[in-house]
Amino acid sequence: MGTLLQDVRYGFRMMAKAPGLTAIAILTMALGIGINTSVFSMIHVLLLEPLPYPAPERIVQIWETNPSKGWDNTSVSPGNFADWRAQAKSFQELALYTRDSYALTGKGDPERVEGMTGTANLLDVLDVKPALGRGFLPGEDRPGREPVAIISHGLFERRFASDPAVVGRKIDLNGKTHTIIGVMPRGFTFLYTPAEIWTTLDVDPATQDRDNHGYLAAGRLRAGVTRSQALTEVSMIASRLEKQYPDTNTGWCVILNDAYEEVFGSDMRRALMTIQLSVLFVLLIGCANVANLLLARAASRERELSIRRALGAGRGRLIRQVLTETVLLSLCGGIAGTLVAVWGVEVLKAIAPDTVPRINEVRVDATALLFMLALSLGSGLLFGLAPALQRKRSDLMGALRESGRGASGHARHRLLKTLVVSEVALALVLLAAAGLMIRSVQSMFSVDPGFRTQNLLSARIALPESRYPEQAQRSAFWRQALEQVRAIPGVQSASVVSTLPLGGSNSWTDLAIEGRPVAGRGDENSVGYLIVGTDYFRTLGIPLLRGRDFNEQDGADSGSVALINETMARRFWPNEDPIGRGLRSASAASDASWTRIIGVVADVRHQNLEDPPRAEMYRPESQKGPLELAVVMRTKSEPLRWVPTLRQKVWGVDRDLPVFD
Repeated sequence: MGTLLQDVRYGFRMMAKAPGLTAIAILTMALGIGINTSVFSMIHVLLLEPLPYPAPERIVQIWETNPSKGWDNTSVSPGNFADWRAQAKSFQELALYTRDSYALTGKGDPERVEGMTGTANLLDVLDVKPALGRGFLPGEDRPGREPVAIISHGLFERRFASDPAVVGRKIDLNGKTHTIIGVMPRGFTFLYTPAEIWTTLDVDPATQDRDNHGYLAAGRLRAGVTRSQALTEVSMIASRLEKQYPDTNTGWCVILNDAYEEVFGSDMRRALMTIQLSVLFVLLIGCANVANLLLARAASRERELSIRRALGAGRGRLIRQVLTETVLLSLCGGIAGTLVAVWGVEVLKAIAPDTVPRINEVRVDATALLFMLALSLGSGLLFGLAPALQRKRSDLMGALRESGRGASGHARHRLLKTLVVSEVALALVLLAAAGLMIRSVQSMFSVDPGFRTQNLLSARIALPESRYPEQAQRSAFWRQALEQVRAIPGVQSASVVSTLPLGGSNSWTDLAIEGRPVAGRGDENSVGYLIVGTDYFRTLGIPLLRGRDFNEQDGADSGSVALINETMARRFWPNEDPIGRGLRSASAASDASWTRIIGVVADVRHQNLEDPPRAEMYRPESQKGPLELAVVMRTKSEPLRWVPTLRQKVWGVDRDLPVFD
């Protein structure tokens, strides 16, 4: 220990004798070690720490899949769920739920909050109880029961000022009165799905259409039951249901994902490991840089170290001295890297998408500091190997004959060349990866999305069904709201749409085409459909290629009309004029009236910029208006400045409607 302390003191003296080299080495290692620790901190929280639920390994997410139709991880049918729950013995709890949004009205401005609606045992799947009040009771999910709700701790603080008397208070959600029965613990999320309100289903799953795959399902396995055992049991039930209900269940299978896999998919794991590998390369380049500096400095110390050898110091003693100095440098870099790591974590949290689960939990904790210590020690030994090996190969008598200016030697030249080649090779790998990424981004930006994005503002509005049950009421609201929005100075045009471009999804339907035989479910006649208002295509800058646009005369009392995109026209009417052709839903009655095509518009990318446009049709809001639509408005200047004015105009029509997204 005395010898080690002597080496440490001597190492600090040598660092002080070369302040420039010391500063460069410490800064290089601080950046490399700090950035690596930042990324490791994220990986540790997202991939290594267990989920904060009791026995999370027993939690599974259940999906249905139909390989014959190419459908993976499809939401489940409530009718099938009812049979799983009644027949499966592998589950301690099995719950059905769906994501939902609520208009929270009453005191203060109306607010849109994310929520979940599920069976009464939904929270029991995670085995988490409310911090205040109680959970759902069995039977509270039966139709006709008084609506109840559990709120998040964040909503409890923000909207109700942390008042414990909130339990038992009445709140209005989508126009319906609910009683608050509990407050969840701080930071709780259901499998990291954003939600601030949990309510119960008001339908009996067993009575629902088995062809309606619109719900999610999760379960908690019984103690001692493996996921493969549960999957075997549920698959057997699915096989029986396929024989019992061939019209709706043919080809449908079941898959089970564990909770960890559900929260952190393979894409996220690959991305994080790629980032960690990239920054590790940066650290290796830094180590090679510092090793080069130390090799260059070793030439000036050749005579000094040779004299020490002549006085009796063995090669091992000198190698230990050199490694002690390099480890000291690296440890100082690690200490400075702590600040870089803390800063890097904040940067990663700021640039990470909001959809990354647990991102707010990322921090530089004790585990990250231990990783930093190990990285510092390892880096010090790594970049200290070159000078240490040089000491091992040095010639004592030759070094003593030198004048003190130092001799290069063939060995040192070989090491320097090796380190330089290594640096260049690692740098080229990173540059190639960065070049490919830049090229991919450039390619995405060069893709035409099908609409003009400049000065375009969108915001969603959802009408409560309790106050707008009829189509005429909904159309009247949208008409009045658009009149108010279009009157805003600086707004060039405005309309509404059910699904925004690049929104990731839209609704789909199987078509029957006039004059052609009706195809089976899920065959090539499946197309996407959207609901739009008048002036929608002009507002987004989507070209009308043929025919006419929707107008005010296309009302509920006029004939059913539609526009289609260019892809749909080419697919169903190649080398023909689709104007005037008839189509309708394949599930409609045989005597139902046909919807007539009145125009063809250019393709718009609704899924993403990578996939080609799909066949899509548009229906006018005045004939088929849903409860929730997005208002889109083209402005003459920065669009976000008009958000407060937009809210006031909408509230002038209905004060209880949140304007969100």
